[in-house]
Amino acid sequence: MSDITRRGLLQGAAAFALSPVFAQDARPAWKVGGFTKALQDLSYEKTAQAAVDIGWDGIELPLRAKGHVLPERVEEDLPKMAEALKAKGQELLVLATDIKGADEPLTGKVLRAAAKAGVKLYRLG
Repeated sequence: MSDITRRGLLQGAAAFALSPVFAQDARPAWKVGGFTKALQDLSYEKTAQAAVDIGWDGIELPLRAKGHVLPERVEEDLPKMAEALKAKGQELLVLATDIKGADEPLTGKVLRAAAKAGVKLYRLG
């Protein structure tokens, strides 16, 4: 393991501070989101407002058994969550699913609904 010198640390910090991440006219290179398991007793609208209040850019949504959105109701409920988030300027960043394989009964339904809602990332079960 190499030691970090004070000069090296300051040079790295300066380079980071001058990077496009902090440019006033550029959007940050990454988005900050939170996992909504602790919020899943809230309505979709209140979840979206909580994300705004916390300062997130979007959420990671549990879409699984006992999740915020249930897999068997994905076609009805995922668009509602996506709309509630969009109305507050938030994004649906990631889905936390219990998908373990393509041969499961609801996999296709969940992934089609996710694609339709514009979700590009999901976690497997």
